[in-house]
Amino acid sequence: MADPVWLKREPLRTMWYQHSQPPGFNALSSLLLATGRERVAAAILFHLLGATLVVGVLLLSRRLGLTTRWSVVLASIVCLRPDVLLYEHWYFYTFIEAWILVAVLAVLATIGRSAPIIRLAPAALGIASLAAMHALFGVVWVAGLGALLSWRFGWRRTMALVGPAMLLLGAITAKNWVLFDQAAISSWQGTNLSRITTYQLSEAERRRLVRDRSLTESALLSSWSKNWDDPLLDQPAGETGPSATVDVLDQTRKPTGGELNYNNRRYLPSYENDLDDALWVIRHRPTVWLHAVWQAWGVYFK
Repeated sequence: MADPVWLKREPLRTMWYQHSQPPGFNALSSLLLATGRERVAAAILFHLLGATLVVGVLLLSRRLGLTTRWSVVLASIVCLRPDVLLYEHWYFYTFIEAWILVAVLAVLATIGRSAPIIRLAPAALGIASLAAMHALFGVVWVAGLGALLSWRFGWRRTMALVGPAMLLLGAITAKNWVLFDQAAISSWQGTNLSRITTYQLSEAERRRLVRDRSLTESALLSSWSKNWDDPLLDQPAGETGPSATVDVLDQTRKPTGGELNYNNRRYLPSYENDLDDALWVIRHRPTVWLHAVWQAWGVYFK
């Protein structure tokens, strides 16, 4: 999330020059900040989301054929789960995404195969909101969702459902490509991908591959750590990114809390190198990547 000070001072410019994530969560934060009582507004919003999430799970369960008793049991389990209680009181996009997912599923469960396209609008808005909120809901996710929905609704209605999200993702990607030479909805994609590719290799092998110029020097740095931050932040900003002067690109730290600003333009070359290195590993060491993916799924379902 961009710093609240920046979102208050120049919300549109801050969101426009944010290359590290889609603008949805920052847009919501800007609206809450505009009330002047953002803490109260956020608390009210999240408690409303919590209440309606339980109702949504209850209605969805009934629609899927569960009895009223079992629907209440399932909704109660969701309501009382420790992680749900945590996210309901933590201002982050995870709880909002869970609410949107349940809302979209509840809407789709009530729509028939031959329903008028206009009735798909709430679900289409929800899917587009997910795409705007988090890079996890990117092109691959939306396309996969579209493939699943096509079984029930056919391609014409499916395009009405996922088309707005695809257009939004395309617009964000085009903006990042033109401004930052990053053809992605998030410039962090390479750095995140390096965790299950480049950094699965031993340090000795990474050093050898750097000497061979198969990998860049970034492969020797541990992303999101001090030995990664210091060399990048010590160097001049140069001509990286657009020439506009804006805090979200130029400030090394956020004014609220003092955390490092990973949207700083100095990080852009490293993000690009990380993506190049990760793609090299996928092409030339596919088993390393696949093994890491398998392990990740194991952790997820443990």
